[in-house]
Amino acid sequence: MSNPNNAGSHLKVFIRPNSEAQKYFLGVASHEAIAAGIQPNSAYDLYYRGGKLLPNLQFTIFYVGGSQAWQNSDRTNIDNALSAAMSDQNLNNVMTQYFNDQAITSVFKPSTILSAAAPSQLAQSDIETMLTTMYTGGQLQGYDLTSTVFCFILSSGVVLSDGNVNSQQGLGGFHGEVQSGNTTLYYAVVAYAENQANGQMNGIVAFNAPWKNITAALYHELNEARTDPDVNGVPGWVSNPISDFGGQSVEVGDAPVFEAGSNLGLVFKEVPLTNGSGTVPIQLMYSNAVHGPEGPQTTPDPPATQTAPANGIGTSGATTGGNSGLFILAIVLGVVIIGLIAFLLLYKH
Repeated sequence: MSNPNNAGSHLKVFIRPNSEAQKYFLGVASHEAIAAGIQPNSAYDLYYRGGKLLPNLQFTIFYVGGSQAWQNSDRTNIDNALSAAMSDQNLNNVMTQYFNDQAITSVFKPSTILSAAAPSQLAQSDIETMLTTMYTGGQLQGYDLTSTVFCFILSSGVVLSDGNVNSQQGLGGFHGEVQSGNTTLYYAVVAYAENQANGQMNGIVAFNAPWKNITAALYHELNEARTDPDVNGVPGWVSNPISDFGGQSVEVGDAPVFEAGSNLGLVFKEVPLTNGSGTVPIQLMYSNAVHGPEGPQTTPDPPATQTAPANGIGTSGATTGGNSGLFILAIVLGVVIIGLIAFLLLYKH
């Protein structure tokens, strides 16, 4: 992934507050959230830029590193918790605001352990090569590629890198897209988030078990992929450039993490499922309705009506272009009317 460390660019990575990764991508330190929680701030609101959305999301998980690198209990916990969280009604009542309050769905396809042993470090280009190789080899048949996000989870000890920053410096993961011929493949990748035996933190550690950290990280990435899948094209829902975040525009999962700062427990929570079957570890997403991170809601939030303003990024013809067209049409009609009036006055004389 290219380094978005430029004012006005579009942040596409999941990073730990107060880390080397944050300095690299944002160039600024985090806010320290006040003890009572995070205050509303409409400056962080998301705006629709006209890009593609994924209201009917499908996803699957590829566990990297071979069966010897994974405990069955961890995989089962991640599969079950992430599937439940992404399809939970009360959690999705927050997300439907970005889909005009239309119903959104999420379907989890069975996960797979990739048999090859993982190297000590994997970069974005490695993930994209793995995915395109799987596609050209016929391993992605049966998936709707227009709405499926392929999730990669690195095994314990493997370092995820993006540019000059890696998961031992605060990089948690990212989502993206890669072309294979005329086909677009959507993906997300997260590090195995844990406190390692040598005292080094890998990824973003917010819970007391790695599987919970991983579930929350993928919940972050999948909701961002839902609302902004075409990261190399026209954006979906992203903020305006935010001076607090080094001039970056951010996606639905980013502002809550930065606002929480070192107190990640403000936004990383185990929340009850709507059906009463238990709890799931997630990260709270940003909500325009409350101008900040929001937990599960029993009724849908009102539709987010923000569209790209004149000084927004990545505006599309469907948004600002339509207004420009109306303005030009009004000018043309005005000229025609003036011309007709002038003609009639001359004709009378």
